Amino acid sequence: MPILDKLADKLEKGEMAISLLADGSAVLIDQEAGQVITLNETAAFILQTATSGVKDSAELGKQVQARYGIPLQQAQDDLADLEADLAKLLQ
Repeated sequence: MPILDKLADKLEKGEMAISLLADGSAVLIDQEAGQVITLNETAAFILQTATSGVKDSAELGKQVQARYGIPLQQAQDDLADLEADLAKLLQ
């Protein structure tokens, strides 16, 4: 998961910041690029889980499946979609 690793690294270095909102969504601030990215609840959960040490995409998919009660394939598809979207935004 290179994009999630890159994001976790930027958050750790203080190059980016994340602010969790009361409804479970989040705002991701890329200070270098001057971007503000909004994340829905699922994307915020994935990012939090990935930055807390879960790096394996299969395990991350299982955690999304368990959290939201969705089929594993849907969780993996959602994860792949998020990675693709973040890769485009954070080029």
